[in-house]
Amino acid sequence: MKNYALSDEQESRFLEVVEEHSSLINIALRKLNIPAGVRDEFYTFGLEGLLVSFLILEEGKIEKQDFERFAYVAIKRKIIDEIRRRNRKKEVAFDFVENSKLFISPNMDMVKFEFYNGFLEVLSPKEKKFFLAYLKTLNVKETAKNLKISKSNAYRLIETIKLKGAKYMFVK
Repeated sequence: MKNYALSDEQESRFLEVVEEHSSLINIALRKLNIPAGVRDEFYTFGLEGLLVSFLILEEGKIEKQDFERFAYVAIKRKIIDEIRRRNRKKEVAFDFVENSKLFISPNMDMVKFEFYNGFLEVLSPKEKKFFLAYLKTLNVKETAKNLKISKSNAYRLIETIKLKGAKYMFVK
């Protein structure tokens, strides 16, 4: 969160705005389907959006009659930004295995064999079947077509395989 410095009179005016427009935050939280258990957590980001709107109103960049609509959009934007920030994935590509210094050796095939054998034990039968087919094509859509499964199922499988692969590489 940024540091927003308010004077004492601005702070009192902002508190009035919060009392008057706090329902906008609750509406935005419901509209964005934020679970009740974490609404308090996201309420702060909504408040930040309301504060930003208030400061823009104070600067005279928006009219008083447009404030409610502008504030609602700013509140939703702040909440969505936080959701996106939390949902960013840290992915480790399968290529990482082949490019790592660990595998620079004359016995590369043996090391790959050992890795894949160990990794296949971690996968469920469905994931194992998909992974082995994927290694042949290196294309999710083509693998899905060959196995006669939907693309969404294929992408879901590849995501779980990636997560398990990352855990396997760094935990084992």
